[in-house]
Amino acid sequence: MISRLILSNRIISKNTIISSNVAVSSLFNNSNNIYKNNRSFSSKDLSQNTLSDTEATITETIDDDEFAELLGLNKKSKKNKEFDPEKFEQENSYFEEDFEEDFDENFEENEGADEKFRTFLKRRKRERHLQEEKEFLAPKTVLSTKRSESQRPTWGVTYDASEDFDPSDQFHFTPLPTDQPILPAFRAPKTVENLIIKYEDPFKDPSKTNANYFPFFRFTEPRGYTVESFLKQIGRGCDQHVELFEKWEDLMETSSRKLKDLQVPVSNRKWILHWVEEFKQGRDPVLISKSKSRSKSNKKK
Repeated sequence: MISRLILSNRIISKNTIISSNVAVSSLFNNSNNIYKNNRSFSSKDLSQNTLSDTEATITETIDDDEFAELLGLNKKSKKNKEFDPEKFEQENSYFEEDFEEDFDENFEENEGADEKFRTFLKRRKRERHLQEEKEFLAPKTVLSTKRSESQRPTWGVTYDASEDFDPSDQFHFTPLPTDQPILPAFRAPKTVENLIIKYEDPFKDPSKTNANYFPFFRFTEPRGYTVESFLKQIGRGCDQHVELFEKWEDLMETSSRKLKDLQVPVSNRKWILHWVEEFKQGRDPVLISKSKSRSKSNKKK
């Protein structure tokens, strides 16, 4: 009726078209407010409100549901619309269980066969989805890690709480004692001093920590020599430095720094230190003149 009224008004004149459109728009606005305030409205409720005669006559000819459909109030949004399997069965009641048997192989000749087959595929896909959803939401058996009375390690072994658990059923052999290892009895030290462990680094140079350390045994005993006889046996004028060494131990403990401080020449200094080291290693001093020395001989021809 509304569409017919608008078309008739368009035929009359432009002025009347504007006035009729204003009337229809005001009708829609007023009726929309009434519908929000009172959902179960009727034509009598509309006529009681302050509406013009033309608006009232228009609304009397329209049903409530039809008018709500025109306004778009009873249309549910697609987001809130949920799938109802029972409603789906009612809407597709023409579908039978023996549809596959009655369905012709040459379905192109059948009227509407394509659409029926599509609905059949959709329904089968939906049924599979519902079945998977039921299996996923089905309650699972509760698993626990209850300790057994047995002494065998059963930690972390899951089993059904409704049944008695026997660890011997799970294994054909005794499990290795990984969770409860059998270790020797720990005997704690009785005093605090026993807790201190002295660590010795095997790669550390011991000569830096202990000044008296020697890598092998040293022969520091005189073995029948004196300071004077030792320096005479060495030769090369080293016996003139006898006064610098009062004791035999002073000769054995001498060093390059000490001889330098005593103003001993470099050649004599090196020669004394060389034979002191040789004597400590067990060799007796031998007179080696400079002419017979390997280091001083001229090998060039």
